[in-house]
Amino acid sequence: MLRRFLEKRRRLPELLSADDFYAPINAFLDPRLAELGFIRPKQGIWVREDCSSGRPMFDLWHFKGKWSALLWGFALTYVPHFNNSFTKLI
Repeated sequence: MLRRFLEKRRRLPELLSADDFYAPINAFLDPRLAELGFIRPKQGIWVREDCSSGRPMFDLWHFKGKWSALLWGFALTYVPHFNNSFTKLI
């Protein structure tokens, strides 16, 4: 057991850079989502430009275990707040 501990550790394979990872994804999704009115403001995020209050968006999330998923939702242009007594929505 001690011999195994003292052996040199195996080298891990080279990791992909962010540009190498997103290049095929952007090449596939950018033209298809652009037809629907989406733009890419940041790497892995697509937001529809023409909506005023709640804009539809797609977001590429990375999970443990080498999994990625494309999630969708709405990006609010404002965040509603309550006043100090929680009686009125501002």
